[in-house]
Amino acid sequence: MDAKKKKALESDLKVLHDMHMRPNFAELARIYGLDYRTIKKYYDNGGKVPQRKKRIQFSRWDPYEAEIAHKYQVEGATIRAIHDEYRKTLSPEQLPGTYASLKAFINKKGLKKGKTNS
Repeated sequence: MDAKKKKALESDLKVLHDMHMRPNFAELARIYGLDYRTIKKYYDNGGKVPQRKKRIQFSRWDPYEAEIAHKYQVEGATIRAIHDEYRKTLSPEQLPGTYASLKAFINKKGLKKGKTNS
């Protein structure tokens, strides 16, 4: 559902809710292309589209964040080298993840690479 339709639905439901009128959920569902239960959920929420709860996600690399940041700051360090070092020092069961997961973790955290001589 696009933003215009969502705003229109919110305003219609808000007016109906404020006037204490029970709408025909099936008819509104056909108009807006949603399920009648979804329209009812919005109406029961005071005419507002409920905001989704954001789940806090943790990475298996989180306990090593400070160490990774320090190693990544070293001049000439690469993500591959950091991952290889963890592969050598930790057993396969203790290794938090793959090279790709480490790369994604570094990008997500916004860690900056140390400067190189060019």
